[in-house]
Amino acid sequence: MLTIGEFSRLGRVSPRMLRHYDALGLLCPQAVGENGYRYYQQEQLERLLRIRRLQDYGFPLAQVGRLLGLSDEELLPHLHRRRLDAHYEVYRMQERLREMEADILRMEGRPMPEEMYHVTVMPDPEQTVFGIRCTVPVAKFHDLFQELRGELARR
Repeated sequence: MLTIGEFSRLGRVSPRMLRHYDALGLLCPQAVGENGYRYYQQEQLERLLRIRRLQDYGFPLAQVGRLLGLSDEELLPHLHRRRLDAHYEVYRMQERLREMEADILRMEGRPMPEEMYHVTVMPDPEQTVFGIRCTVPVAKFHDLFQELRGELARR
């Protein structure tokens, strides 16, 4: 059995957070001594790491409790949704950064660039393309290129 201090060091979480997880019913100590000390088993680290990972993904603790009991197959749609939400959050943050940069330029009296990127459209002549689809180890790259050269010569 590990004391709350030992368990918190192994799990890289504060004893205060472990008490909070206990109060929420997410991770209860294996035993509580007569002195009120909390004791955990090393096997409980896996659950702690899963809680932390779900939190890091952006799930609120209220939702983490429900997600802990799910199998990987059941958890997968929740992760897909959270990933989409995270992409949207990143997009919104990038928008805020662009607005902030524009305000900074305006406040500094610097001209705002009309175009952020200059795009040149160029004609691309028609080309014949062929390929060979296969999976090869790195050691066989040379052989693959030889095969491509042979195919090129035949065509």
